[in-house]
Amino acid sequence: MTDKPTRRALLRPLHILLVAFGSAVFASVITLMTTRDLFYMADGVETFPITFVVFGATFIGILLIIALLLLAVDPAEFDEKVTRGVLLPTDADGDAADGGAGAGSGGTPPAAPKVL
Repeated sequence: MTDKPTRRALLRPLHILLVAFGSAVFASVITLMTTRDLFYMADGVETFPITFVVFGATFIGILLIIALLLLAVDPAEFDEKVTRGVLLPTDADGDAADGGAGAGSGGTPPAAPKVL
């Protein structure tokens, strides 16, 4: 059995770059519509490429955020089907522990208060 990567795994970096590029284009279009010029004319400054600065900062920022979020994901567990709640504690056997009758635990609900 060969460990040849799938097409989806090969194109994942391209998808990350496209999401960052799309976000940067969106931010630069909003900046362009706000300033109405590619080069912002401020007092004392001849030309300042504010739209290009916003594009570059957004592209790099989104790229770094996505990369840091992907570091938190284990690739081996990424394709496995989740069969229980992700935030439930696990026993030593790997089964979900019974947390009692808390909200959403599936245990018996608390008794209703008595009305006088």
